[in-house]
Amino acid sequence: EKMYSVKHINFKYDPKMIVMQSQNGPCPLLAICNILILQNKISLPKNTKQISEEELIKYVSEFLIAMIPENFESDESRLNYQKNIDDCISEFPNLAIGIDVNILFTTIDSFEYTASLIIFDLLNIRVVHGWTISEDDPMYNILTKYSYNAATDLISQLSDPDEENQLLNDEQIHDATILQDWIFNKNPTQMSYNGIQNLHTNIEDDQFAVLFRNNHFSTIFKHGDYLYQLVTDIGFIDKDIVWERISNVDGDSEFYDHEFLFYQHTENDSFDAEPLTDEQLAQQLYFEEIQDAEEQLKLYTPTYKEDEQLAMLLQQEESRKYEEEYEKQVQKSNRKRKVSNTSRKHTHKKDSSPTRQHHRKRASTRNVKEESSSDDCNIL
Repeated sequence: EKMYSVKHINFKYDPKMIVMQSQNGPCPLLAICNILILQNKISLPKNTKQISEEELIKYVSEFLIAMIPENFESDESRLNYQKNIDDCISEFPNLAIGIDVNILFTTIDSFEYTASLIIFDLLNIRVVHGWTISEDDPMYNILTKYSYNAATDLISQLSDPDEENQLLNDEQIHDATILQDWIFNKNPTQMSYNGIQNLHTNIEDDQFAVLFRNNHFSTIFKHGDYLYQLVTDIGFIDKDIVWERISNVDGDSEFYDHEFLFYQHTENDSFDAEPLTDEQLAQQLYFEEIQDAEEQLKLYTPTYKEDEQLAMLLQQEESRKYEEEYEKQVQKSNRKRKVSNTSRKHTHKKDSSPTRQHHRKRASTRNVKEESSSDDCNIL
């Protein structure tokens, strides 16, 4: 049975308990439980030091059932609500290991609908992400055509040499190139600067939410003008660190205590040897999970270079053929000029009149130019 350690903290000057993450990083179950605990919606037994996964699921289930309204507008609405409850409970086992979430890049609340998200809706917990693109960005229309899953599928088709890439049209190839650059090069931490701005703007003060990032779920809270992520890494269980400020896309950590005061390092702190923070661990696990995909994406570059080299060779061969054909046409044109000049010498008599000689000379020059022009057109 999976067990989780419990840390005792203060939140708004009240004693609280939060559930700490295991070595596999934060999961949706912990994010949900910690929000419900800090909101006084569920309570753990006093002096709890450890709690099982089964107990956590039980607490959430009991709270969910307690939220069922006594009265419904109609039998149909009651049946629909009950169906949602049943679907939600069937998803509970996945809360401890991960649920199916597919990001859309438009807003912080944009996700493709899945049964897993019903849990958050019924618990009235907001799920957000920070992987958004500005409407003013030139790439906006391309990014917003795809979900994350659809985008990575398209990129894989383009980058995998075993795939039949000829089935992709020009627009898809162009989109895949843009998507690959924006997702894996410009915003590989699943947090964009536009996303951070939107999170700060659209989450209200004293509001909790679950942040989905790098395939993991974390509890976040807005205090004043800043967003903070609850630090649940087991390595910080004995420290006064409670919050980590979300201020940039790179995850440079600034730690804060239960009063949201900046944590001052002491001589006894050995942060160089500390375990990774929630955010850093989530990023590390994410990069490990997509390592195979990234290796395939790297194949795209040498494949592209090989194609480029082949195109250059073909172009050189085409240029060589063109030059040979051009030489043939020039030689043919020269032969025609010689025949034309010889013919005129034998058929035209000399005229002693300077004026006629002048006219013949101009006419002869004009004929040669026209003949040359005609030959040049044939060459091209």
